[in-house]
Amino acid sequence: MTKMQKMNQLPVNAVMTTKELRQRGFTNQDLTRAGKEGVLVHCGYGVWARHVPLCLYEALKTFQKESQSGHIGGRTILHLLLGAPEPERIQLFDRRETGKYPDVFNFSGRIHTVPYRIFNDEYFFDECCGIIERDGLYWSTPARALLESIDMIRNLDDCRIIIRAMEQLEEMDMDDLGQVLECCQREKVKRWFFYLASKVSRDWAWACTRDSVVRKALSNSIYSLHTPGMYVPDFRITVPEELEREFPRYMPFGLS
Repeated sequence: MTKMQKMNQLPVNAVMTTKELRQRGFTNQDLTRAGKEGVLVHCGYGVWARHVPLCLYEALKTFQKESQSGHIGGRTILHLLLGAPEPERIQLFDRRETGKYPDVFNFSGRIHTVPYRIFNDEYFFDECCGIIERDGLYWSTPARALLESIDMIRNLDDCRIIIRAMEQLEEMDMDDLGQVLECCQREKVKRWFFYLASKVSRDWAWACTRDSVVRKALSNSIYSLHTPGMYVPDFRITVPEELEREFPRYMPFGLS
């Protein structure tokens, strides 16, 4: 039996890493030939599929297996768990900064790799703050996904999406949030988290934006996303005036 015949006997839905295929006796030349002949599809760095279209779930599992350093987070989690608008691409956060993952799979799904830079925890899944395993994949918790999304804010629409996602989050694991904030290395991200949470009418948001909590978490530096803008002294941050007008600070219990 030739190697091409052996490849044709792989399960129709097989998604495998280069390492696994090598263990089955296939060389790099065999894989290249299989790709040219349409027996296998090269989905990106270290990942091969038996056919197209490819199941996104299986592809992500295989990418995580290959890298041992990637997890799904950011806007993707806000969409899946909190009803945020669907992102254009799956956001896969990667410990490596070499950008070996492709921007576009060879099928209908898209993936956007994001360097893993804002947290100082060691990247081991069983020790990393704000990451859980579910259905064989590693995901950011809502707390971590919010901070990851805030780190990628580029415009007013991004701010609106995060505020509305926070409104959908009825409860927050405060221990998880505290750990994630402690591990976050970017002061600007933490300031924006507190500022955006102050617009949200949820008990957890009110609890985490009290003055004593904010002062404990933040330094005295001033940060700005948009200049010119409006200075918000409670969080020592400059924000777009339109955002401040559109989302007034939530004041519960009739306080002002």
